[in-house]
Amino acid sequence: MSISYSSSTYRTVNSETEVLVPFGSVSHVNSGKDMKGESVTCWVHFHSGKCVHVKESFKVVSSDLMQYLESM
Repeated sequence: MSISYSSSTYRTVNSETEVLVPFGSVSHVNSGKDMKGESVTCWVHFHSGKCVHVKESFKVVSSDLMQYLESM
């Protein structure tokens, strides 16, 4: 994962593809749970209604998003 103030890259859960997430397009993030109910991944939802499931934890992604929002 890399971060700038306006975007960050993450790896998708299913295909392990690297995706660039522009934070200005993000509406919200949700934690993804494993079979034991533990939060280990994150769903990133966009204003367009689309979403992407990434391997990074909710804590990491929400921290990145908060850094972006605080830099505005």
